[in-house]
Amino acid sequence: MMRDKRTQHGAVAEITISHVVKLAGMQGLEGLDDYASAMFSLVFYLPAILLWLATILAGVALGWELRRLAARVLFPAKKAASLLVVSS
Repeated sequence: MMRDKRTQHGAVAEITISHVVKLAGMQGLEGLDDYASAMFSLVFYLPAILLWLATILAGVALGWELRRLAARVLFPAKKAASLLVVSS
């Protein structure tokens, strides 16, 4: 047997199975609405996320090339002839 529930005016309203099922259905639809809203917001944020990712990757690539250039300038390679040791 379902318990009674007091309404805002103090009257007693009987809670029936159909009310519980209807409430569960409404809460289920509300959950689906929340999920759909989250997925649509992700779809709309995706271009911004991809642009930030491209910017970060471009910065990493530029930094890597600058590091290689600085290494070549600061630490030039020795000539192969100067490394040879002539033994007699």
